[in-house]
Amino acid sequence: MQLKSQRLFIPLLFGMFVIVSPQVYIEALSQNLIETDFWSFWIEYINPTTFLLSEHHSVIGLLTWNHLWFLPYLWVYCIFVIIFRRPLTIFLATTWLKRIPLVLMIFICMCTLITIWWLLGAAHPSTHDLINDWYNHGKYFLVFLTGYIFAIQKTGGKT
Repeated sequence: MQLKSQRLFIPLLFGMFVIVSPQVYIEALSQNLIETDFWSFWIEYINPTTFLLSEHHSVIGLLTWNHLWFLPYLWVYCIFVIIFRRPLTIFLATTWLKRIPLVLMIFICMCTLITIWWLLGAAHPSTHDLINDWYNHGKYFLVFLTGYIFAIQKTGGKT
């Protein structure tokens, strides 16, 4: 679990503090929301109690993961699989599951993704908010779990 956290959180933190901050700065400049230099902005950007651009705050102030939203999602999915590895392995080891042809498994996954899109897409639009993003969790957790299932079937249960 520590290795997964290091592999996902170090790039996330680097991205939030180094890569995303200039994007937020340039966006705010282009919309005439601020008139400050980058370094003054950056100090406010990393300050969770800043008053700068308060209408754009999340629970951690201006600090955001923007296009790196998938990293915390992936971390949560990895932790889920680590916690429930034993029951998942037992379920996936059942003989009826191994007898399902690959084409049928892919078809089932596609139908499930379409169902998720149909049921959750309009009611819960994409937010990239880790806690309240039901549509994206429905899609991406299914895809993650499908990949895990295919990988564990190939390795015979050794992950």
